[in-house]
Amino acid sequence: MVAIASRPRVLAAAFAVAALTAAAAPAGAQRVGVNSAVNPDATGIPPGATERKLVLGQEVVFNERIATGPAGQTQVLFLDESAMTVGPNADVTIDQFVYDPNSTQGRLAMSATRGVMRFVGGKLSKEENAVSLRTPLGTIGIRGGVFLLNLTGTHLDVVFLYGKGLTVTAANVSQTITRPSFYVTIPGRGAPPSAPAAAPAGTLSTLLGELSGHSGATGGSSNPPSDAGVASSGIASVISANVAASVQQAVQNAQITQLPQYSPNTATTGVNLSTVSNQKTVADVSSGPQGPQPVAIQIAGLVKVAPPGSNLGFTDQSAQGRIPYTGTITYPAGAGQTNGVAAGNTAGGQVFSLSPLTAGATTTVTGTANPGGTASGTATETADGDFFYSNLTTSSNERVFVFGGAPVSQSFYTTTSPTPQFYAFSIQPDASLGTATQPQTIPFLASNVGGTMPNATVSPLYVVNPANTRFASVNVNNSNLPTVALQSSLAINGTGANQSAALVVGTGTFITSGDSGNPAFAASVRGAVQASGTAPITHIVSGAAAVPDGNNNNLFGGTSISGFVIDQNTYTITNDNLNLQLATAVSNSPSSVINYAFTQPAVAAALPSGVGVNRSALDEQVFFGGTMQYGGAVQAPNRYALIGTGALLTDPTSGRVAAVFGGIDPFTASQSGIRSANLAFGSLPGEGRNLSRSAFIDNNLYAALESPSNPSQINGQNLPTLVQTGSSSGTPQLAMVTSGVVNNVAPPLPAGVSFCQCQFLQWGYWTGTVPVPGLGPNGNPRTDFASINPWLAGQPTVNMPTSGVGTYTGAAVATINNGGASYLAAGGFTNVYNFGNFVGNVTISNLDGRTYSGNVSGSNGSPVYGGTLVGTGTNSNLSGLAIGSFFGPGAPETGGSFAIHNNVGPNYLASGIFAGHR
Repeated sequence: MVAIASRPRVLAAAFAVAALTAAAAPAGAQRVGVNSAVNPDATGIPPGATERKLVLGQEVVFNERIATGPAGQTQVLFLDESAMTVGPNADVTIDQFVYDPNSTQGRLAMSATRGVMRFVGGKLSKEENAVSLRTPLGTIGIRGGVFLLNLTGTHLDVVFLYGKGLTVTAANVSQTITRPSFYVTIPGRGAPPSAPAAAPAGTLSTLLGELSGHSGATGGSSNPPSDAGVASSGIASVISANVAASVQQAVQNAQITQLPQYSPNTATTGVNLSTVSNQKTVADVSSGPQGPQPVAIQIAGLVKVAPPGSNLGFTDQSAQGRIPYTGTITYPAGAGQTNGVAAGNTAGGQVFSLSPLTAGATTTVTGTANPGGTASGTATETADGDFFYSNLTTSSNERVFVFGGAPVSQSFYTTTSPTPQFYAFSIQPDASLGTATQPQTIPFLASNVGGTMPNATVSPLYVVNPANTRFASVNVNNSNLPTVALQSSLAINGTGANQSAALVVGTGTFITSGDSGNPAFAASVRGAVQASGTAPITHIVSGAAAVPDGNNNNLFGGTSISGFVIDQNTYTITNDNLNLQLATAVSNSPSSVINYAFTQPAVAAALPSGVGVNRSALDEQVFFGGTMQYGGAVQAPNRYALIGTGALLTDPTSGRVAAVFGGIDPFTASQSGIRSANLAFGSLPGEGRNLSRSAFIDNNLYAALESPSNPSQINGQNLPTLVQTGSSSGTPQLAMVTSGVVNNVAPPLPAGVSFCQCQFLQWGYWTGTVPVPGLGPNGNPRTDFASINPWLAGQPTVNMPTSGVGTYTGAAVATINNGGASYLAAGGFTNVYNFGNFVGNVTISNLDGRTYSGNVSGSNGSPVYGGTLVGTGTNSNLSGLAIGSFFGPGAPETGGSFAIHNNVGPNYLASGIFAGHR
């Protein structure tokens, strides 16, 4: 049997809290609450009974109708700690009240036909869909907090004051309010609710005035209202063990137009930070007892501290270098969200104070940062004021990063859509990994491993949430469809041995954190960097995770995500708990390891046009090329070409990608020991959890890292996988990404040459490190490093032409190893193919200043062809092979891979892809 007794907390109305005296309910009626304050002209009609005057302490029963006249007000305290204040000329009915104090489960349903009311949510309102208020114009769904309602026969206004949010529904349209002092209006029956907007000036004071008590009207009580009277009323054992304290707290909570004081930091914040919650709260800016009032937004966040002179980011992950806080941003009265003061506190005292902050702007700020003393720098706040970040330097030359905001409304996570939803975020630089003259240009890279390389293309962080799926609902305990994300950056500067290049690929999933149960972001980052053609290849391996604030929230905003911060930490694969770690940059020849940290704000951005338009279940043939290096400090690097074919599949429903690149070393297998290599990327549904290893946004935007469950192979021997080992140690570290993610950036092309703008082909880059069993010193594993290499994929032609000649033109892209230098280069491509006798001639021109030509041949009905290539003129000592296919209906396009090496003379390798159309 569900119990209805509880110990509710007394919540004050805008008028004085009156003494409670016991009064009996009608016989057989179920008690739901008590009238805690009454002014004359308020009546109740219990079910099956006659109208009665409401008096103090009188019990309110299930299905009772409460009505007030022109001078009437009353407040009802429900047994779950909810409180409803009813103003003059109101009519409201308690339709349903069921409450179990042990589980805090139940339901409260009310209906109203007219009047001004205020509702303060209790324990039931913390549950989903547990509290609702129905009116003739629309229905209000309540999830915690406080709201005001003004209902006439033809108009409904709902003003949100505090809490997680509420939803107003009418005419099959729902609007959710999460920002305090914002409201929704319904102009008439059958009309939809308006979008949330700031309540007009004077609205709050007018409605609160309707609810305030009148002088001399005590509801018939012989004793004036007092906390002592409440405590001695006999109801204390039901309502609260400490009524006086509860009433005092209630009065503070009710005075939402006045900011309580905090000591010793009153001058900085003016807000009692000890009562800060994890929900944004804004004071009334329109009017108050003394006119316009300051606006205080409650926030939580984290402060990071780096020692003086550090160029490796915020590597200190101890309690001294990673300080969660709760705090406020306080704006002057009448200033809107401009010239704000941000302050954060912990139990040990204030950790920072900064000003001025302005919504939608980057400002120069000054203030204090503990323990570094005075601080200065910049602060950026999103236009909605729900998220900010600041990069500071203290007087003791410490680098300090501060971020904070209000958590995203729960309605954002629980709302689903019949179509996939797409988002974009702009990744902001980490100021600690750059300088004023050389800022970070490539996210997730330290300055000494390519982070400040010029001319970088940095993609947005693309996000897609599947249809009919809650955002960030996947975790280790379920098989929900994932909310996936990807981001990539590419920089290629110069040519030949002077070229510098960097490729970074990150794929991720928004999950439900195992630590806090809150939505979070978990990702992995892979990359390759060469400071010059003769520099070692440096590979990047890191996790990536949204940073939790002082209340364990990770994502900030209102009705959608405004921003969050990504650092190098990760979530474990066994329980989705946050694990602190550093990013790793590993170089070959000479071998070295650098551990560093990154802190990258991600801010909501406009979605580029065309994203998500074309999303297909692709089943494509892959051609790839490139070069690999091995050898460490003792042994000079050895290099070999890798060329081959493979398969690529995408699943738009789950946002996942899987691919296998299968190839050979065509020239030096006896030296390199690589007779065959199968490199596995990503995974598909049915192959285990994605573990942030692939993301499919659309047919033009996708990426995959090493497969977490499908093993790569070297010479037919399976390599360890993430699922097998539980960590990335000893597993292949791979990345592939479409050129569309990095805006089709390609190596510098010769004059008059452009890469194929093909309809039936996609191309991109891949890189990674691969442990090779038994080929290292003393039979130990050897690690082979991939350069930044190209690939392409497409759907081969099914019905090949049987006559005619096709002339195809386009471009070739290859990785070059020239003596001691490694770099990307591009050239022209042509293929003249006779479909009648299956013979063609392929030419790759001006690739790294060299031209190759040769005959290729196919067979009847097959789109595949192959042949040899030989250098022309003075490059006749260079030769190799080409393999390719025709793509699309009627063979409008062609593409493939090729490899070149020198027969005599200095070491020279070129391996890559070509593509063209006719």
